[in-house]
Amino acid sequence: MVGIFYRWRNQQTWTFFLFVFVPISPTILYLASMLLFPREGGVDESIDYKTHYYANHRAFFAFFSLFTPVDIVDSLLKGTRHFLELEPQYTLSGVLYFAGP
Repeated sequence: MVGIFYRWRNQQTWTFFLFVFVPISPTILYLASMLLFPREGGVDESIDYKTHYYANHRAFFAFFSLFTPVDIVDSLLKGTRHFLELEPQYTLSGVLYFAGP
């Protein structure tokens, strides 16, 4: 995640769109993680992780699949040169993230 923000260090002019766009990626990952892990219950309560997963898996993968298009836009906003210099692992990981399970 730090790498996402580090690439913006040389950005000279920040627009309002860019200011609003940059935190979208970590927000998507945060919301997906909130769906993946149940809230902690009391000491006496047991958590059925399988039931929780199947109750939330569609929403989790929907949020997680949003990460790839947002990351592609993020890479393009850094410049076409930056986007073209990305290695094949970037494309492969993007396809796998978007495809889900």
